[in-house]
Amino acid sequence: MTRKCKMCELPEEQRVQIENVIREGGTFKEASAFAKDIGVDISHTSIQRHYQQHLTDEERAPIN
Repeated sequence: MTRKCKMCELPEEQRVQIENVIREGGTFKEASAFAKDIGVDISHTSIQRHYQQHLTDEERAPIN
């Protein structure tokens, strides 16, 4: 049985905020720390897996 992606299951607003930490140049560990600050307990490896496997190139593009 395949696990569900923890990031994909988050409300869109929280998911996008966490993704944007990476898009703004932050690390996956920084994104995890930010997630904890907004009340979401998710590991940096879960964020990394989501980022690499579930986002399109456009969604991964850096925010200028």
